[in-house]
Amino acid sequence: MRRWVIGLTFITSVASASESVPIIWPFNMAGAQANYSRLAIDSANASQHEYVFYLDNKPGAGGSIAVKHTANTNKLTLVSHSSSFFLRPIFFPKESYDIETVKPVLVQSTNQPLAIISTKYDNLADLKKQSRLTIGMQNGGITQAVSEQLAKLLPDTELVFIPFNGTFDATQSMLGEHIDLSVDGLRDIRQWLALGKIKVIGLTGTRNIGNLKSFNNQGIIGFEQISQNYIIYTSVKTSDEEVKKLHDILNVANKNPELLKFYQEDFSEPADFDMIKTKQFVESLKKFWPSVIKAQ
Repeated sequence: MRRWVIGLTFITSVASASESVPIIWPFNMAGAQANYSRLAIDSANASQHEYVFYLDNKPGAGGSIAVKHTANTNKLTLVSHSSSFFLRPIFFPKESYDIETVKPVLVQSTNQPLAIISTKYDNLADLKKQSRLTIGMQNGGITQAVSEQLAKLLPDTELVFIPFNGTFDATQSMLGEHIDLSVDGLRDIRQWLALGKIKVIGLTGTRNIGNLKSFNNQGIIGFEQISQNYIIYTSVKTSDEEVKKLHDILNVANKNPELLKFYQEDFSEPADFDMIKTKQFVESLKKFWPSVIKAQ
């Protein structure tokens, strides 16, 4: 009995030494991309005992609430964010956050295409015939960038932006025929594509995927540089040594076979960057996105 008590005390002390660390997802938890962090968390917690990661959700203001919380809290906190991280401060500089208040920990995946979709229309030519259309998007996010580019291609059509908290909500509204168009990732809409209930007008980026064509391969310019990246950040107050430790743990977790399959199904390319390349990649995006939005 005495030996059992000593063992229990040791186990308890090890457990209490672990630091609980939230990884915040700032958008709707029903979207497929919340699982990028969820699956990584499961793998990271199984591989080490220094940190106990858990998924948290702080939606609102295009990700601003989550980023500001991560930057300002005194507790070690991470936030997983899409390319909208760079876009929100460009579209809403006074109602947003300073991207320099956080720094990167891990690039999760890159080069995910987004689809402009509809239940009613087949292609851009169909859209050009309409006097008025509505599109679901997120204010200040990458879906706004996609919507702005589409508006440029429809000079004779009134394209009305309808804001939603996430792509999942916008697509559900479109499926209910409350709006005409939505912007979404392919994994989230695959069941509706299989049933023939959703039509893809075009994909951002340059890749065709199956019988789904990118705008670029349709001879339509403007969308070829727009793709989605997912990156985990923490406060700039976190030491570089701890960031490196977190990076190494999460980078291994990012190679979990189940997560790699998830990326594949979402047509998102898993990253395997060291800290130097991680910082370089983020710095390149800080320059890239303002140039894209200025061009629009």
